[in-house]
Formats: sequence, structure tokens, C-alpha cells
Amino acid sequence: MWRMDATTPGEDWEKVWANDHAGRVVALANGGADSVVSAALDGTVRVWEADSGEGIFGIPEHKVWLGSVCLSEDKGLMLTDGRDNAVYLYNFREDADADED
Repeated sequence: MWRMDATTPGEDWEKVWANDHAGRVVALANGGADSVVSAALDGTVRVWEADSGEGIFGIPEHKVWLGSVCLSEDKGLMLTDGRDNAVYLYNFREDADADED
């Protein structure tokens, strides 16, 4: 990710952070709470702090590359799909355990 404070391209560009995926990033999403979600051909989903680029956590579920990532409006649910013919639904809501009862 790059921060640009200049009006002329190429001036005062600062590299803020870079990803840590082993494969090409194919999807990005707003993770809420100043975070960014990335999905890559290495089969992982990673969540990053938007300002610093520090990794918050990663999910290595897919066996082969991911195709897309989608988050619900409240950022409590995340859906991913991949070339392994799998779709995963992640529930990050605080009441997730209560929903399963």
C-alpha cells in the first residue's frame, strides 16, 4: 500500500506496508476497525492493520488458491471461495457460540 501526499505522480510517495503472502493477491476487502483483508493464490486469507501493515491473523484453509473474499456489512461474517471447489463461511461475531446452540 502506498501513501501519496504529492500532487504530481512519483513525488513524495511512501511505501506504507507490503503483504506477506507467498502467492499473488487476488482479492481485497475492508475488514472494518481500520483493517484490510487480503486473499491470495497461496490459499490464505490475511487480516492487516491498515495504518501499519502489521499482520493481525491469517487463515490457511484453502488447499489451493482463493478466488474471492466477501464480508458482511457489519464485518461479522466472511465468505471465501477457492479453486479447491470449497466455500468457507467464517463467523467472527461475539455471539457466534450462542448461535450454534
